[in-house]
Amino acid sequence: MKNSSEWVSLFRDEAYVANVVDTAKRLATHHRDHSGLGALEKAAAGFGDDATRVFDLVEQTLDFEAVATILDVERGAFAASSTYSSKFQGYSTGAQSAMALARARNFISLVVAIDPHMLRLAKRRIDGDTRSVSFAGTPNSVRVLKGTLTARVWTLSPITDSDDLAAIDRAATPGQPIELQAGDVCRMTSFQTLEYLPSPGPVLMLISQMSDGEAPMSVVCDADTGRIRSTQAIGQAPSRLQMLSTLLRMSGRTDAWDAIRDLLSHELHFVRWHAMRELVALDPGRALPDLLRLMETDPQPSVRRCARRTLDLVNAHLAETRAA
Repeated sequence: MKNSSEWVSLFRDEAYVANVVDTAKRLATHHRDHSGLGALEKAAAGFGDDATRVFDLVEQTLDFEAVATILDVERGAFAASSTYSSKFQGYSTGAQSAMALARARNFISLVVAIDPHMLRLAKRRIDGDTRSVSFAGTPNSVRVLKGTLTARVWTLSPITDSDDLAAIDRAATPGQPIELQAGDVCRMTSFQTLEYLPSPGPVLMLISQMSDGEAPMSVVCDADTGRIRSTQAIGQAPSRLQMLSTLLRMSGRTDAWDAIRDLLSHELHFVRWHAMRELVALDPGRALPDLLRLMETDPQPSVRRCARRTLDLVNAHLAETRAA
């Protein structure tokens, strides 16, 4: 292809488009039926939040031979067509490449390849560099399919949604380096994560992670001090609630107030506080009773602090409005 017009003409070719669609459907059916991914996803979904049963099934089904076969089929499809669209979602960072092989509402499993040279570069530090370690907040499992993985397990002090994270001195603690050979498995809780260390050669792994766990949120910690740097919602549901409450407020709907106010009783503090902010934006005066209640009784200290600061700002705003 020399230019964009040639690409456009190609995608207007009905026979070519039909062939691309047919290939994608055929391979999706192949992976579902012949690779066993359809049965795996259905069975694992039936295990719910039982991480042990999910991980056992995934690791029994997706051994090195099974993964290699799936990758060979995909490689052949790409060789036959440069525009082949794989059903498997890809991920990439500087030191690793990954492909999601199986997923259901309760888990995701990825095949991950680590480039040892890029990993060594990523570990290099100069003055002023900071390093972090991330905890997904859900149970996860790593099985080495090929190569030798040097790593260490970090452990996070168990936290709840009512803990004052700003007051925790050191939350994350590293373990001693370990070596995992092909076939070895490392299972971790919601409060553990695996840091990859420079390894002697390339590594191919199967990583499985549950969708829900015991932690109220995912956490990023400073690798030197162990202190919490930032937090994030686990999964998409809390973020969707926050987004929808903002959209409701901006839409001007008459029922927006009650729908947003219902979120003040949500189990996650950052959803409660987001809802409170939206209510203040809708009507500061009407929001005062709820703001006072959160300031006095919310179980999360950061919410109480934010409510107090917001109350001061609201009072100042109302005073200015009355004076004008």
